[in-house]
Amino acid sequence: IGQKMYQLDKENVTVPVAIAKSFEAVGDFSRAIYWMKNLTSSKDHESWHFSYLGDLYSRLGDHEEAIKSWTIALTSQDESLNYEAKVRKLLESKVACAAEKLSAVENDRSGRKS
Repeated sequence: IGQKMYQLDKENVTVPVAIAKSFEAVGDFSRAIYWMKNLTSSKDHESWHFSYLGDLYSRLGDHEEAIKSWTIALTSQDESLNYEAKVRKLLESKVACAAEKLSAVENDRSGRKS
């Protein structure tokens, strides 16, 4: 269904977001990420698309990719969004939290190798 929706209205950036949110709602984060990655690679993306992509990666457990996406959102020059300080602080806390989780996973892995 998602592919058909997209084919009918390729210019509407809300379609891939709606499809991604539908997949997220049923716990299919990989497919949600697929749709958001396609959108963020297009010229029509906005900063918050990267923020949402980071959230999806985090829920999937891929904290490294989450950090990358959130960092892009934080450093974007998208003037239309005009991030407020509290949004920036929220994203920075997400990055810090994900970095801690990633570090813990890496420490756990290296502990098992010993």
